[in-house]
Amino acid sequence: YMGVGENFDTDGFQYRPQLRAAFDKVRTYAQSKDVPTRTRFLLQDVLDLRAAGWRAKPLAARADAPTTLDQVQRRAEAELGTKINAPRVVVQRDTQQSSAAADAEALKRMAEAKESEAAAAVAAAHFEPEAFREELGRVFRELDQSLDVKQALDRLIAQAVPPEHQAALLPHLFARAGEEARVQVRQAGFMLAASLFLTGHWRPAALAEGLVYFSDTLVELRLDLPALPRIIQEDFAPALAGLVSAGLLKPDLRDEFLHKAACE
Repeated sequence: YMGVGENFDTDGFQYRPQLRAAFDKVRTYAQSKDVPTRTRFLLQDVLDLRAAGWRAKPLAARADAPTTLDQVQRRAEAELGTKINAPRVVVQRDTQQSSAAADAEALKRMAEAKESEAAAAVAAAHFEPEAFREELGRVFRELDQSLDVKQALDRLIAQAVPPEHQAALLPHLFARAGEEARVQVRQAGFMLAASLFLTGHWRPAALAEGLVYFSDTLVELRLDLPALPRIIQEDFAPALAGLVSAGLLKPDLRDEFLHKAACE
């Protein structure tokens, strides 16, 4: 714990308030009778170590104190005046070190998770859907010239769309791709949308929700784009097939969407 604590539990750490809140919870668990005794002792050890400035306290040593199991056994035999046939227990130092390393890694992951959650909360609070839609227009203008899906994907990923906004913004991406005049750009646009999920940057649940939202706008979109049913079947369907193959979209939901697009 010590190296991790020294690095994160400082006034200069950006998310120290969140870290303090985490330790408040640790203190509550350490005092709760609902938590197993061993777990409470381990949590209290961490709290004590933090209170000591993440510096382990040296053990007070007595000159005559036994330091090994063999010495303990010999001293006990001398006091009892008889031989003790005790089984030998070998404590592997590597195991102790591995356990300490695992505990330190767990604390580090906890701090990193708190930092990630705090950063996500800040990003969500400052996210502006309208700014994303404006950037989407610029991305498609460049895509029309380059057909570079990877570059376009990097730009959309950089927008860091919070999970709670993804489903609502996905229909805008679908519609923007379908409105493109050239078939190559339309196919690249639909592949761009699929890539957000294939790369894991957007949550899978947003795909199903966004596709349902988009299907609800098909009638209105077709008024301005009569070729929309053909575009969906020829240009959008291959991207949907890739999402189905990846296990990110249920086949029945894909089929229902394509059927509705063909009929409306």
